[in-house]
Amino acid sequence: MDEIRKEVAIFIEARSKDKGTKLTYSELSEFLDTFELDKTSIDEIYDMAVESEFMKPSAFTERLAKLTAENTDAIDEKIKEFSVGWTLDRITKVSLSILRIAVCEMLYMDDVPVGVSINEAVELAKNYATNEDGQFINGVLGSIARDMEKK
Repeated sequence: MDEIRKEVAIFIEARSKDKGTKLTYSELSEFLDTFELDKTSIDEIYDMAVESEFMKPSAFTERLAKLTAENTDAIDEKIKEFSVGWTLDRITKVSLSILRIAVCEMLYMDDVPVGVSINEAVELAKNYATNEDGQFINGVLGSIARDMEKK
């Protein structure tokens, strides 16, 4: 349960920076403790985050949340393809969450420049993971970006 809570917290934090809003992980954890994540849909989590004023309503954030949830299997396949020598089980949950958000933006959101997705992912890794995780994330996303350019 803590892994799911952390994944949702990172997602909400990543998209809550509108107009200078930045939440601490403990604030997000407190918010997420109020309901059972394994029985709560992404729509309910998003609505509760907005209603609780943990984040401002944003069509972009809502779209990203839904796209990530709807395409997790395809996103994970893409991550596996470019995480040479790594299985999803070996990737830390924090790094996997960050990768999922970035890969979703890269594959399904043409209005987000690929470079922006990569830079934001690396910044999130600096805040929530280690330098090594940031380098790993940068490498995986860079490989995906190069592959996308070929097509």
